[in-house]
Amino acid sequence: MKEFLLASSLSDALNIVINSAIVLSYFIIAIAILNDDLEARVQRRTQDLEAANRQKDELNRFAYIVSHDLKAPLREISNLSQWLEEDLEEVLTEDTRHQIELMRSRVSRMEGLINGLLEYSRAGRAAVDPEEVVLGW
Repeated sequence: MKEFLLASSLSDALNIVINSAIVLSYFIIAIAILNDDLEARVQRRTQDLEAANRQKDELNRFAYIVSHDLKAPLREISNLSQWLEEDLEEVLTEDTRHQIELMRSRVSRMEGLINGLLEYSRAGRAAVDPEEVVLGW
């Protein structure tokens, strides 16, 4: 009877060890699957971040090129309108003067838009100093 109990307890112990090994292998497989999923997510997010950085760099280059290419002609338009007004001062009608002023104001507004575009493109590169904000009333 002692031998049967010993065999039985050895058999039970062996079953426990085998079952524990099976459960452990399931956990190992589950962890490997989760790890693979996590690595895939990290890789996707890294690619998304790199794509966003490339787009930001392209936007910065575009803003610089556009501002440079548009500012020079705007200055020329403004200078030309001023020269025309000065040279033709005696023959300009009030309506023509108004149209020249309107053209200058539109050139000025366009310069403001271009400068705003440049400031916007530089916003991500500017150093930001944090400051305390009091929210109490």
